[in-house]
Amino acid sequence: MAQGLGFADSLTKHIAKVTAENTPDYKLNWQGALNLLKTNRNADVVRLNDATDEGHRRNVIIKARQRWNVSHTDTTHSCDNVNVPAYYERTVPLTGFRQIALYIDDETIARYPYEASKNSALGTPSTPIMNEFLLMIKDSADALLSGVNQDLFTLMAANIGVNVRTGLNTASAINLSLDTSNNPLSQGLTQVLTDYQLNESRGTPMMVGSGLIHNFMLQQAAKGIDQAGINTPIQANNFKFFQDPFAATALGANEAIVYEPEVCQLVEYMRYKGFKAGDKLTSYYFTFMLPMQVSDRVKMVEFDAQLKYHDCPTTLTDAYYGTSVTVDKGWALIISKDFGLFTVDQAYRATDRLTGNRGSYRYSFTNV
Repeated sequence: MAQGLGFADSLTKHIAKVTAENTPDYKLNWQGALNLLKTNRNADVVRLNDATDEGHRRNVIIKARQRWNVSHTDTTHSCDNVNVPAYYERTVPLTGFRQIALYIDDETIARYPYEASKNSALGTPSTPIMNEFLLMIKDSADALLSGVNQDLFTLMAANIGVNVRTGLNTASAINLSLDTSNNPLSQGLTQVLTDYQLNESRGTPMMVGSGLIHNFMLQQAAKGIDQAGINTPIQANNFKFFQDPFAATALGANEAIVYEPEVCQLVEYMRYKGFKAGDKLTSYYFTFMLPMQVSDRVKMVEFDAQLKYHDCPTTLTDAYYGTSVTVDKGWALIISKDFGLFTVDQAYRATDRLTGNRGSYRYSFTNV
């Protein structure tokens, strides 16, 4: 678009008017890892804001006790032998940070129609923000959510536990057999579900991955009983599957992680709550929700935001190129999130059959 035309030109139409839901900047990445973590019921347990959301930060320390096992039992009667419970504590980590900063100067807004400069209320506490910024937030939301998702998936991949069947935390090979006339008991979802029981897991398994396992899950709606008498859609319904293209980078091609519910938790801390929120003369500070697409539904993810006015032309750093850029007086909107990941660890003694188990299991899938 020519610099001088602006959006006020009556012949200029936004690309969204032409391509509707297939507008390139409205397409959404699949945030499978973040979706899985947000699906956990107990997500607020590891929120570092105090319970009243008054702006104070608390330290969350998880206390746990390793279970007894056969080696702690006696084979003779004794009044002198005892087992004293030992507790261990883990501080919830907060290691990740992502932000995106948007800038729009007054002279650019001056070229827009009146509607662009009108204020709408956004966030908590309610903050006046230009409508044009609302459009920019929608455009940038997917990039920010994708950054958080990728950081979390990288942490998840680095904290996978031991599968008691293999004695390893590396990927266990699973073949999704092409031969539907056979019934291989040590392959396919049968083996994954067997592992789940062998590791004494409870609840519905949660799987996040991509590649062949994603293709397999998509086929289930069109399948029935095969020649061997197996109904794979029934088996697949025993899983909650979360598709995430970043799995190929975080894990490897055709790989996935299976989780027990609640064992892996998103850690969140919101900076701009309570006394730290509101109009601070030089900036507005608030929190607001960004929508994350989940199939035909939406889940909300909370972010911090700072709305800052630069009252003189100034030199800033272009976040993408790392070069200096001179801008006219105008508004900067900085959207950010502090986050981390908590996973079960040190849950079992060295003498326990489940030593090294963390409620997470890694798989690689083939289809031959």
